[in-house]
Amino acid sequence: MYPVEYIDENRRGCNGSVAAGCRAFTLIELLVVVSIVAVLASLLLPAIQKAHDKAKSIKCINNARQLGIANALYVMDQGFHIANQGPQISPVQHLHWLDFLKDYHGGDKAVRVCPSTKEQLSKRAENKSLIQLGTADLPYRAWITRDFASASIHEIVAANPRYVETNVIHTSYGYNGWMGKLGRPSAEYLPKYIQSEGELENASKTPVFVDWIMNITTPGDWVPLNRDLYYDTGWGLATMPTLARHGSRGTARSSMPVESSAAMDALGYVNHVSFYDGHVDKIQLKKLWSLTWHKSYNPDTTLVR
Repeated sequence: MYPVEYIDENRRGCNGSVAAGCRAFTLIELLVVVSIVAVLASLLLPAIQKAHDKAKSIKCINNARQLGIANALYVMDQGFHIANQGPQISPVQHLHWLDFLKDYHGGDKAVRVCPSTKEQLSKRAENKSLIQLGTADLPYRAWITRDFASASIHEIVAANPRYVETNVIHTSYGYNGWMGKLGRPSAEYLPKYIQSEGELENASKTPVFVDWIMNITTPGDWVPLNRDLYYDTGWGLATMPTLARHGSRGTARSSMPVESSAAMDALGYVNHVSFYDGHVDKIQLKKLWSLTWHKSYNPDTTLVR
């Protein structure tokens, strides 16, 4: 008879064959490996998030540039700015540059929306004041062909909480409402409007589009700092477009109150601004008051220092 060979089970290979030094992980070893992976992930995630935010910022800058080009082409064709109530512009439509420029940017919907914003119907349902407005992470909702004489959107939603508007377009950018005329301005405000290209005083410092929560913005040197960098705090069209959408802290997701203009310096947030001469720049929120928003704008008299 052949002798029975003794086989040490600790030396049996991973596939059942005899091999040296092959054994399963112990629980402690497995936990050590998991801990190391977790530490590496914690070190890498901020860098990945920063790269992700940078990519969004680059896309947003490109959007602003494309919108600026589209606006320049429109002005060349029409001879006046979008907000100006020209002969073929109806009172309902003249607020919506989104509709007028769609043919000039190829109808690409993505150009109108900053990638740092995303439509979230659940968030709008939680806060009815956001039915139309945007925030730092929500786009503005515009109804191009809605009959403005009918019931307001707030009344419609109140009657039907699950109501979803189908004829809606989104944007994350505000058009400088001083580029033309909105409605019938008073004698005090009429001289401020830039109704044609020939009335520009400084094209390189005159904003056309800016990161904002509405489709139109008409800031002035008398406008104070917006008290919350996440959403509008009551000034509406006249609010200086200060919001926490791009910066070292990433995109804001909830209320960000700001108590003083001095606090703006440390936040690291910027707005992407498309200027009339075609260039796009990242402007620190506090620096927005130094831009030439209308013809008689005076940076030396602003409320923000």
